[in-house]
Amino acid sequence: MEVAHIKPRSEGGDNTIRNKQLLHRHCHDSKTALDKKTYPKFRPQDLPENYIWINDMLTLKQDVPMKRDV
Repeated sequence: MEVAHIKPRSEGGDNTIRNKQLLHRHCHDSKTALDKKTYPKFRPQDLPENYIWINDMLTLKQDVPMKRDV
């Protein structure tokens, strides 16, 4: 038996007892493979047109201060 996180820690799951379950090793391997499909890696090209990443934050383009050429 292995302890598995219900919501993966890499996807924001916590390390509390409420987020843990006991699984057989094979079941844990299957769940991990499924989690990788369920929680796909973020790809910046998937953002809507009006959003950008700035300093690890999703930002609406209209909120970005414009630079002035002086």
